[in-house]
Amino acid sequence: MATGGGTRNTHDPDRLLSGKAVGQSRLRFAANEIICRQDDPAEALFYVEVGQVHISVVTPSGKQAVIGLRGEGDFFGVRSLLSGDHRLTTVTASTDCTIMRIKKTGVKRLLRDHVDFAEMFISYLLRQHLRDQESLIDQLTNSAEKRLARVMLQLANYSRADDTLTVRANQTMLANMTGTTRARVNLFMNKFRRHGYIEYDGQGLITVRNALRKVLFDD
Repeated sequence: MATGGGTRNTHDPDRLLSGKAVGQSRLRFAANEIICRQDDPAEALFYVEVGQVHISVVTPSGKQAVIGLRGEGDFFGVRSLLSGDHRLTTVTASTDCTIMRIKKTGVKRLLRDHVDFAEMFISYLLRQHLRDQESLIDQLTNSAEKRLARVMLQLANYSRADDTLTVRANQTMLANMTGTTRARVNLFMNKFRRHGYIEYDGQGLITVRNALRKVLFDD
């Protein structure tokens, strides 16, 4: 499942995404508040300054699925750079968030006038594409237990050296992202907890330990 890396980029965009430039605005959202909706006009790119968001889609049959997450240092709404397009997904704040909204004209100006921003943004898009491919391969080839472990590690952003990290995600969301049932997610999470890989409070607050990686290499 597509999740953001949450790692600051080589060329940190914060100095250019100040909210003071033309076409930029800093917005704050409470947890569970919708940031943009499926089928809305795609008029702006978004950058996550603080917090985490999840991306969902509703199929023609009415089924809703969470297909990705983005964290601090991530972008979403890239389709806004395509002319006359509409959003294919709904983006909702998973936690309290600070989001930078950049109108399409503002993004084009940044790409044209700031080579370092253009290089960073292209590099980010390539890394996100690779993460999406890895998530698709994971969905097609791994067991539900390993898929859940990978999703939780991605949520915890273990590109960092921290041994533990606390994240917020409920079991329904994890089931949607893993492609299994909530009952199986509960079963696997209890197993992970017995092994000391995670702790959770039943309210969506999960402490993930780096040792959860062992699940990915178990046969």
